[in-house]
Amino acid sequence: MNFILQMSLRELRSSWKRMLFFFLCISIGVASIVALRSAINNIGQAVTGEARQVLTADIQIDSERPWKEEIRTKIEAIANSPVVEAKCETIEASTMLRPVKKDGASTIELKGIEPPFPLVGDFKLVDGGNFSYQLLSDNGAVVSQTLLDKLDLKIGDKVRLGEAVFEIRAAFEQEPGGGGNFRLGPRVFIDRSSVTGTGLTGFGNRARRKIYLRTREGEMESVMQRLQNEIKGNYVTIRSYKDSQESLNEQFTRAENFLSLTGFIILVLGGIGVSNVTRVFIEQKKKTIAVLKCIGGKGNKIITVYLTQVLSLGLAGSLFGLLLAAIIMFFVKLYFADNLPPTTSYNLRTSAIIQGLGIGLLVSLIFSALPLLRIKLIKPSILLRNESDPSTPRFG
Repeated sequence: MNFILQMSLRELRSSWKRMLFFFLCISIGVASIVALRSAINNIGQAVTGEARQVLTADIQIDSERPWKEEIRTKIEAIANSPVVEAKCETIEASTMLRPVKKDGASTIELKGIEPPFPLVGDFKLVDGGNFSYQLLSDNGAVVSQTLLDKLDLKIGDKVRLGEAVFEIRAAFEQEPGGGGNFRLGPRVFIDRSSVTGTGLTGFGNRARRKIYLRTREGEMESVMQRLQNEIKGNYVTIRSYKDSQESLNEQFTRAENFLSLTGFIILVLGGIGVSNVTRVFIEQKKKTIAVLKCIGGKGNKIITVYLTQVLSLGLAGSLFGLLLAAIIMFFVKLYFADNLPPTTSYNLRTSAIIQGLGIGLLVSLIFSALPLLRIKLIKPSILLRNESDPSTPRFG
């Protein structure tokens, strides 16, 4: 065992420049796997932990059709029960927004709201002020800052939504539930009672009506069960923030698996480089191996020497890959923290570290195995042959 370790260390000291590419291939591959998996895990945990803020309530009931009177009556009866703390309604629709005095247009996501929306979360206006429903009175609108930048608009400008004209009263930087769903365009908020005047709720329009409920702590499941029993099968969708958590978890799991596969492909490509480096390295060490065999070294023991060297480099490369992954996470925090949930962690995940180290060592072993097995084919007689012509003896 001492012979194997001493020989491995000697070969590493004498050949470290040749094996540097081997080291870097493993490092980059492991770094990509650990960083990608840690990032998506951390973001997923932060987002699913804020699922209640994303839904802006405990329970959401929505329909693409106008509420039937009997359905509304049942919902109102449940909403007025002591276990429900607050209720509000919204109407959402995708439409076009056009400035009244300027050219241009933009697809937007219109949302008509009423107090006390949002039941969970709050608005963050660009000017730092507090959102007030007075901003929406008399056809007022609160719009995304992105929309102002896109159409070169400013506070006080008037815009056309469907058949009605609205005045931009404020711009928001962050909205309740923002980022929870895919959108066709920036968000625009108006009063729910003003939506009818736009003509977007008439026949043929795909306006979506939603009712939000906030329940007492520990009562959400019972309210959900009652809603499902009383209005199930009426083209109405009922979900809680826990359903959103499960949905988000599934989405992030798929994203994590895809990105892990991407990192694994990078590592496999590095493994091809590892194989080539090992093959060239063994080719250059043919005479050394032949000398070892001349003095009694057995093929298996010599293979073990070089295998120990390869695995040592693989482990060192994997550990350096962890350092690179930590540096990547630092830059993610430095440049993207403002766009990520505030509770996002930027540490490496233990599961990602274990996976990265394991795959790094496995790739080192698998892609170097075939070149290392060529050691058995090296004969001591090559010391007596001319390098330029293996068939010619060195002395004749």
